[in-house]
Amino acid sequence: MAKKISDTVARLIALSRPAYIGGRWQKPAISHAELHYLRKRLVVAGENWPPKPLENIGQDPPVKLTERERNRPARLAAIEENMRRMPQMVEEYRAKCRESRRQFKEKGKSTEEEIYLKATGKIKQKHVWESSRDKRKKKKFGRMRKK
Repeated sequence: MAKKISDTVARLIALSRPAYIGGRWQKPAISHAELHYLRKRLVVAGENWPPKPLENIGQDPPVKLTERERNRPARLAAIEENMRRMPQMVEEYRAKCRESRRQFKEKGKSTEEEIYLKATGKIKQKHVWESSRDKRKKKKFGRMRKK
């Protein structure tokens, strides 16, 4: 087991770390070079300095994960929930598609009376509008240019 460290050493180590204060990262109060110099002086004076990587006193900086890694548990939970609901969602989608196809087929059907009226010319066909491409061509080439 590692030896206990003094309050002075713990305070110096804490001051050599960046701090997250008020929503911003603050620079360390003691630079790396100053800490190295003070460490040498304290070791010569007989102080116990913990070995690197400072695991024994909990002074290691927190691990910064990427946003994807931080959100992984929530994302996996959402995926699991969606996979649990998937059969119901697929069935709803298929029913919606069936209904849409049925309505489309019914919309296109003509009754016998309509067919007779169209064949005899007693009912007029609906006007088929020209496409926007045709309109552009007509606009471009349809009028004469002045010289």
